[in-house]
Amino acid sequence: MKEKKILDKEQIQEKIKRISYEVYEENFDDKSILICGIEKNGSIIAKRVIKELESICDIKIEFISINLNKFIVLLKKEEKKTIVFSGGDPLWFGIGRLLIQNF
Repeated sequence: MKEKKILDKEQIQEKIKRISYEVYEENFDDKSILICGIEKNGSIIAKRVIKELESICDIKIEFISINLNKFIVLLKKEEKKTIVFSGGDPLWFGIGRLLIQNF
């Protein structure tokens, strides 16, 4: 059976570039942007968007990795600071607390 590709390498890069420009267009007058990626593949895509953003603008970009499982949400910054939400906290509640605390 022949393997089907959804997008090839060049198409993926074009999508990453377009996403990056859209993020920049919506945030060009901001001093910083927070990009979150859900582990594993979401973080890979988020880091590629960050790399592209860094090539097109001078806005400070922060990255947070979100690791989800049934009981615990881990939010990690590059400096290895981790906040754990558990006990059934909904994801939106945990992320809201993260934003209020300025992580």
